[in-house]
Amino acid sequence: MVDDNSDEIEGHPLNQSHNRRECSDLLSCTEQTRNVLQLGIGFFFIFLALNSQGFIEEAVLDSFARKGIGVKFHDGYTSLAIIYASFTIHNFVAAPIIAWLGVRWALVFAGLTYAIFQAGFLFVNRWYLFSSSTLLGLGAAVIWTAQGKYLAMNSTEETAGRHSGLFWALSQLCQSCGGIFLLVVFLLMPSPPGGGEQETSISVPTVRFIYGTFTALTVLGTVILALLPVPTATTPARQTNTIDSTSSAAAVRDPSTVSTELAHSTDEGAEGSGEAEAIAEQPSHLAILSSTVKLMGTRRMVFFSLPFMYTGISQSFWSSIYPTTVANTEMFQLNQGVNPKLLLALTAIVQGIGQATSGFIFGILDSRTRHFGRTKIVSFGAALQLCSFLLAYLNLPAHAPLEKTFEHGILNSPSITLALIGGFLLSFGDACWNTQIFATLIAKYPIRVSQAFAVFKFFQSLLCCAAFFYATSISLPWHVLILAIGLFVGLIGFLLAERMVRQNDDDFGNVVIPTHFEDGN
Repeated sequence: MVDDNSDEIEGHPLNQSHNRRECSDLLSCTEQTRNVLQLGIGFFFIFLALNSQGFIEEAVLDSFARKGIGVKFHDGYTSLAIIYASFTIHNFVAAPIIAWLGVRWALVFAGLTYAIFQAGFLFVNRWYLFSSSTLLGLGAAVIWTAQGKYLAMNSTEETAGRHSGLFWALSQLCQSCGGIFLLVVFLLMPSPPGGGEQETSISVPTVRFIYGTFTALTVLGTVILALLPVPTATTPARQTNTIDSTSSAAAVRDPSTVSTELAHSTDEGAEGSGEAEAIAEQPSHLAILSSTVKLMGTRRMVFFSLPFMYTGISQSFWSSIYPTTVANTEMFQLNQGVNPKLLLALTAIVQGIGQATSGFIFGILDSRTRHFGRTKIVSFGAALQLCSFLLAYLNLPAHAPLEKTFEHGILNSPSITLALIGGFLLSFGDACWNTQIFATLIAKYPIRVSQAFAVFKFFQSLLCCAAFFYATSISLPWHVLILAIGLFVGLIGFLLAERMVRQNDDDFGNVVIPTHFEDGN
């Protein structure tokens, strides 16, 4: 049956015009989009180093522990747990630091903490490792909160999805590049003498070469962030966006007043006198911290905290636990002749492809995929991840997250193909969650985007920290069970929160939380 609306008829002139307009929007590159591209490139280099080292950190430190050099077994998991514990705590001070330093210099400060951490692997010392992990947690809280603010400064509600996906695709493409780098290094650098388990370990010269490169890449990414342009209040994206609370004293000082004033202005650019007054002075750091805590207690944010927490569990698994599990599966070499180190690099490559592909589809092609809706995209990602959990459970040995093992999986001999497919599905699904969360926070929390991202990263890092702590003692089936439960709880939370958004979009868009909103009404 043909729809009455001629715009929907294939080949109709109005429909062709609409398609041309979509194509033009896809290819256009505004000043704000160029800023997002530069931000993504800076993150690309920093996280090419960090994500690649996260893949190998546990394996590297266990190799040193076997030689009695500086660290103990599972210090890699402990280091990652410390990073995310510090990340969790420092999320509460990230917004004030950004208000003090400004968004660009906050990004630079955070980038330097990443470089300090990477440099520590050039001379492995247990206490430097843990100290720099704590410092990196502070840097992570600042860099991700500042990233959220910078994206919001360069986005409107219409471009939030596109810019979020574009940034995510660029910043996560680094995993594939990092995997290729590791693959080349493992192929060219000699293995430690001795054969057997020593052959699958990573030699000291190889570690120093890898981490020297990682340190240099981190510094390069930090320099790119230092050159970021900072949009002014007259930039079009800022004119069509409501004010951010880190530059709004009134929003944190008297939220109810600003909420009333903003109720008379739309997201398309109407700016009331209350907004102009808000920009005139900077809020206190205590006021920003108080604003973050109040936002955390609202009913919608309580529901959003469930998917936030799930992404933390998921991140710990795909970024470190799953690659470690693959690397510790000695049957890949015994039966199929593939060194686990090389398979570790291949896993990084396919996971990077999964992250970047998802970011491209739901970001750069946002104008074509937006009609699916955020809930359908997240549900699709959840289904893919559930498949990846099942593949991991059936294919990989139960004790591989903890130690090198010659055990079989449920399906008998572990399959390299299934391991790589599982890695791709895991990362593609993770990007579905993250791109839609990013877009939601940018579009619906324009006034307090720094605080919204701080809350997001607080819950994410809290559960990521917990996951790395329990990773030192539980086997793969327990990981899969925790992930599956977390996935369903997180999906329910996201669906409920998005339903509240649609039912009360105006209040949600203003998101300046007056006192009478704190009970969630």
